[in-house]
Amino acid sequence: MREVQSAILAPGGGEVVVDWASQCGKSELLLNSLLFWSALDPAPGLMVVPDWKAAQSFSVDRIRPMLRDAAISTKGELRDERAVDSVFHMTLGSQMPLTVVHAGGASALSMRPIKYLIFDEVSRFPGSVKGRRSDEGDPLGLARIRTTTFGGSAKIVYTSSPVEAGSCRISELYEQSTQEKWHSRCPHCSSLQILRLSEMDFEANTCRCLACGRESTQDAWQGRSGEWLAENPGHARRGFWTNCFSSPFVRWAVVFEEYRSAVHLKRQGDYASLRVTLNTRLAETFTTKVELMSDPQALMARREDYGCEVPDPVRVIVAGVDTQSTWLEWLVCGIAPQSELFLLDRGQIDGRIESDAERIYSELDAQVLNRRWHRSDGKLMPLFRAFQDAGGASGATGIVHRFCHQRAHVLSAYIGRSGTDIVGPWKRTISPQTHGRLYQANVSHYKQQLADKLEIEPGEPGSIHFGPEERGFDQEFFLQLLSERKEMKLSRGVRTTVWRPIRDRSEALDLVVMVLCLVDVFRTRIDQAAGPQLAAEGSSSERPGVPAPWGARNAVDLYAEPAAPIGAKRFGRGQYLQQAGVPGRFGALNRGFQW
Repeated sequence: MREVQSAILAPGGGEVVVDWASQCGKSELLLNSLLFWSALDPAPGLMVVPDWKAAQSFSVDRIRPMLRDAAISTKGELRDERAVDSVFHMTLGSQMPLTVVHAGGASALSMRPIKYLIFDEVSRFPGSVKGRRSDEGDPLGLARIRTTTFGGSAKIVYTSSPVEAGSCRISELYEQSTQEKWHSRCPHCSSLQILRLSEMDFEANTCRCLACGRESTQDAWQGRSGEWLAENPGHARRGFWTNCFSSPFVRWAVVFEEYRSAVHLKRQGDYASLRVTLNTRLAETFTTKVELMSDPQALMARREDYGCEVPDPVRVIVAGVDTQSTWLEWLVCGIAPQSELFLLDRGQIDGRIESDAERIYSELDAQVLNRRWHRSDGKLMPLFRAFQDAGGASGATGIVHRFCHQRAHVLSAYIGRSGTDIVGPWKRTISPQTHGRLYQANVSHYKQQLADKLEIEPGEPGSIHFGPEERGFDQEFFLQLLSERKEMKLSRGVRTTVWRPIRDRSEALDLVVMVLCLVDVFRTRIDQAAGPQLAAEGSSSERPGVPAPWGARNAVDLYAEPAAPIGAKRFGRGQYLQQAGVPGRFGALNRGFQW
């Protein structure tokens, strides 16, 4: 850390990039710099973090204790002006004004001239800053303009761990720098090398020297002084990179266990843990292969005849329903352990939902919602859950919500959103048009998950199986499934990844994305299934269409908990009030339902 700290505190201006693994001392470099400047070279400073919660946390949890322990006075009160723009003001040592802001507010980034500018976790900044009336551009550009007054004496520091390749700010900044990497020294032969996972022994917790071939423990490697070696010397911007293996704050055994777990989940089609390990521990950008997302013939060759409607590994059956202007398209999928998917059947129901809704949903009940699927042992399996697209056809939103409410025990309204409109893979919310229960999915996330799962060989955990052509999995299905490509886009100087359509029809892709979201939403209940979910002995093919009582934010599953006896009074979130002969009054909307 000493060379990096010296580069930040060096006299004069300049820029420093710190592309490091998480929990390896980046924040300590920034706090030490603030202390040094406040005591020896005070001037206005600005720290920019990804969101207002991070601004509040850094101000209260890091800067305040630092000033207390360093016995440096802080003039004035630390103010929280969240109502304006989540700005935190303070004066260090009675001479250095410091402002901590988040990267999402234009006014906060354009408040005053500054000499010291710090960007923390810059890779997680938004691509554009929103003003009161319009977007105002890249947050880095807006903040850097504030250093103009101080000219060449201004100091700018960028710190972050990397994220996905192609959309990582810190990696782009590092590439345009001196590109200095930390090389550790071998305890035996004193040769220098970068400690990487490929030379590690997970069982012995050691690393092999590439020069002499001998293995040494973490304490032995870190007991010798290493060096920063530049790959692009002479560049005006200093850049430093290191992973967690050079840090004494992180034990190698912990990292090895995290990597084992991430690889195990990857084999099941879940790349989230591997992404976290690569970004935060190894300081590497995450990349995925999407070659199979462009070859329909390769996927068609993987079609198989299950020998029955439902293969033996399947534990539950789910479905997705896509809403079009003149038809409904549905896809039924079986879920096996370790996130293995079996696409079972696909069909279409013609008709305009605005005028033929009763007939269309009657056919949907018969073909999907109330249907029983046969296993090889002769037993039957019902449908576990289904999602229907509530935003696919113009004017159909209210109708979809009404019929989903009537079938709330099995059917839920769903809508896909882009990655910029929703944080996280999915969320449960309320439709602003109908006030009905609604699941929103980050379609970019699930398209990437589909691309990851298509790379897994059939039969491996997390793979996708395709049924025979007569079940609806013809060439048109695979052309629709591969109807979009992942591309890099340069927007306001920032590279991002987007999914671009290359064909007009994409119903198959939308249905598979819908199923992947459904599996995530009900993952806990699916994983708890010890065996296949079977239909009750002697049960009819129809399930009661009693609406589930639900309020503004909570739903009650009639098949998950017993109904209260007549006359019972139950109050609270997700509960209902029922009296003999009196319709129940439920939720913030105060809607009544007759039992």
